[in-house]
Amino acid sequence: MSENKLNYNIQYLRGICAIVVFFSHSLNIYKIGWVQSLMPTHFHFFFDGQWAVIFFFTLSGFYYYRETQFSVRGYIRGLVKKSLRIYPPHLLSLIIGWIILTIYIKYGIYVDSNEMTAWASKFWQDNVSLKELLCNAMVLAPHNPDAINPPSWYLSPEVKMFILMPIVVAISNRGKLIPSILLFAISWFILLPLISCIGPFVAGYLLHVFLCKKHSVKIGKSLTLTLILVGCLLLNSRNIAKQFSFDSTQTYFMMIQSMGALCLIFLANVWTFSRQSKVLLFLGNISYEFYILHFIVLMSLAPWIPNSYVFIVLSLVVTLFGAHWMNKFNKRLLLLL
Repeated sequence: MSENKLNYNIQYLRGICAIVVFFSHSLNIYKIGWVQSLMPTHFHFFFDGQWAVIFFFTLSGFYYYRETQFSVRGYIRGLVKKSLRIYPPHLLSLIIGWIILTIYIKYGIYVDSNEMTAWASKFWQDNVSLKELLCNAMVLAPHNPDAINPPSWYLSPEVKMFILMPIVVAISNRGKLIPSILLFAISWFILLPLISCIGPFVAGYLLHVFLCKKHSVKIGKSLTLTLILVGCLLLNSRNIAKQFSFDSTQTYFMMIQSMGALCLIFLANVWTFSRQSKVLLFLGNISYEFYILHFIVLMSLAPWIPNSYVFIVLSLVVTLFGAHWMNKFNKRLLLLL
């Protein structure tokens, strides 16, 4: 498969996950009867952002694979490149959110709590100090992401991993994958201190190793459909477990979901899609900016648009426009640097 085609396949998955995260939040701002009735069922899968984040973690791990020998210069260059990719959209979204939140608190601009879900009512209720803003901006400092932009919690494990994973990969390359396999196995049963989400990252890396050793993998249509079905079922395992009264908070569910992500990532690398989707490609290209901006848009527009469906559509349009602009700005910034 060509590099461009591979990129398209992965971008489609990124775009789908970004939309799932958006609907997981936008559908839960206002009290919508059918949404609340589907929340405790396996149909929650279609707007459950939790599994989409696990997918993003696994996909990130997939791209940490390197055959080249580890060097301090290359490691530092990678840290700088990753920081410049992640931090500008995060900081811009955070500052915009902080300014709007401060104005709303000052002038008493709120959504009627009777109209909002209990979950949505927790956010944007208190002023955020400059110190707390700076802690949120740094990501790794102790902070409360719920204060301004709750989805930014994702950045804490992501930043930890772009510091740690190149070292894990370098050690694994020398140790015949034993360190990575150990981390993978441990992650099924124990949440490791400070790096509790390392399991999906390592799983993604190990898949990439497998694909590089298998220079050519061909699968038929029936196996393709099977992988899609199994992948979706595994990603939805938490919702399915709730239906049978299992404790879905167990550590191994994160890894089960990661196995589902591996099915789809594997498929994206070995199967050629017959048609291209410009919409999904566009969403995939701006998926990070879309993710990091969407909650700020939701909370900013909620007090002004009482109709839940108009609110969701307009929030989607504004987020798409803002994420597209932010993506272009960040690309120009990277070129300048």
